Amino acid sequence: MARFQPLTYRTFLSRMVNHVVARTDLSDVAVGGNVHTILSAVARIADKLSFDQVNLQRLWNIDTATGSDLDRRVLDIT
Repeated sequence: MARFQPLTYRTFLSRMVNHVVARTDLSDVAVGGNVHTILSAVARIADKLSFDQVNLQRLWNIDTATGSDLDRRVLDIT
């Protein structure tokens, strides 16, 4: 079964830049350029989604949930 691996902003950005350079004719991905700026914005969103996914896993895992989240998990399994 596949397991979620959270990635960082820098990893997302690096992978996106590599894909753009490898798959298109765009090669000017210098910091401050249009392509880099757009990819940076998308990488920030992906980083936020990855962070949110980690938090959701903590809330839904009976071993890591706390407070009312833990109470709800217990109710789910009883």
